[in-house]
Amino acid sequence: MTKYLNIIIYIFFANVAFGQNNLDSEKLKLSKEDITNIIESEQKLKEWIDQLKEPGVRINGEIMEFNAVAKALISSVELRNTIYKENYSFEDVKKSLEQLNIQLAFWQLINIYPSNKRKVLEYIYSYDSLIPVDEIVIASFYTYSFFDPNVTKIIENKTVVERPDVFEQILLKTKEIVAYVQEFRKRK
Repeated sequence: MTKYLNIIIYIFFANVAFGQNNLDSEKLKLSKEDITNIIESEQKLKEWIDQLKEPGVRINGEIMEFNAVAKALISSVELRNTIYKENYSFEDVKKSLEQLNIQLAFWQLINIYPSNKRKVLEYIYSYDSLIPVDEIVIASFYTYSFFDPNVTKIIENKTVVERPDVFEQILLKTKEIVAYVQEFRKRK
């Protein structure tokens, strides 16, 4: 069951068990509309998190499949020029988060890592109680790494990997971040 549904059930049973002795039952009653709104909000949140976990590029055998973000990166030089920088900063991350572009923020953090290793790991892990950050870090890698101009040239809307070694370095950083997040979870 969802967290919100558990809260609703708890309130209902608390209301029944304690009646008006300890709880103001009028304040605790939820209308069908309130319950419907909570469930719909929960569903929208789940859909948003599923989108965050969706990689931009999926490799299916020898075929690369692209989602809407990946297609936009392939087709728009302006977008690529906006997204990719030689050096990323925490200010870039802040701007991306303010725009709720979580995948892009995580991509930027991957690129800041390991120069600010502790801060990057703390930053990413701070979101782990809200969203599955390890899955989103991986999705960020698979959304943005294939179109990084340090790795790939895009010629006539087709990717040509010129620096697989750079791609591999980014992959290793991504794997290391994910390993740390998973270790932090175990210790929690």
